[in-house]
Amino acid sequence: MIILIQGPPGSGKSRIGTYLSSLISAPFYSKDEVKEVLFDSLGTRDSEWSKKLAVCSNQILFKHIGKAVALSKDLIVETNISLESDIEIVTKLFQGHSEALTEIYLTARKEILLDRVKRRWDSGSRHLGHADNERLHEIETYIADFISQPIRLGHRIIEFDSSEMTTEELEEKIKLELKLS
Repeated sequence: MIILIQGPPGSGKSRIGTYLSSLISAPFYSKDEVKEVLFDSLGTRDSEWSKKLAVCSNQILFKHIGKAVALSKDLIVETNISLESDIEIVTKLFQGHSEALTEIYLTARKEILLDRVKRRWDSGSRHLGHADNERLHEIETYIADFISQPIRLGHRIIEFDSSEMTTEELEEKIKLELKLS
């Protein structure tokens, strides 16, 4: 089983990935976790540095995913795939594995996404290296212009708008959709 979770910032990708990982005992690969290791190793700077490490993080993430897929391991992957080059890489990674792949695409209304991003930063739970406080206007523009959609590589695509759902409701709906007990 391969689960690819994607969507805009603030859509709940990491939370759902962590939840599903504990539910089905599969490893969870997260772009932000890779990026945070890079911050801890190479240091935090400014928003430009954060963007550079985001690109590196996806490259590292895709390398590890490729190894897990080649070994036919169950896995859960969370990232925001919006660059054409990333779509090409992910398409190649999962080529021949579409029967095992379920894509979960999460979103919410733009004002809710932005509010979640702000609350996450204000809570102190977000790694300082992301520099969301410096990039708030940029993130707001990114969310406003966000047009990404599911890549549609797997045999199963699950889309949720979590605007009017609690985290628990979203988790339950995904669990039911995946037919997990």
